[in-house]
Amino acid sequence: MYFIEEMIEKALIDSIKEVLPDLEIEKLLLDKSFSDNSIDSLDTMSIFLELKELGIDLTDEEIEKYCETIQSTSDLIKRKKN
Repeated sequence: MYFIEEMIEKALIDSIKEVLPDLEIEKLLLDKSFSDNSIDSLDTMSIFLELKELGIDLTDEEIEKYCETIQSTSDLIKRKKN
């Protein structure tokens, strides 16, 4: 889990854990989509809502364009925070 947490933005990990507390974060495939990681669309939407509660408001356009994988989502979050 340490390696994954070093690679992915903390806000994204926190949001995933909030929505899916039993998900094993260390088993996520970062170069795959949320659905390829067995995270359904309702849970994915909930993750983005959790991010919004943390002050990271991603537009629908940003999500559609930049959030193809867990890694690209994390990268977008990092860019928006800076």
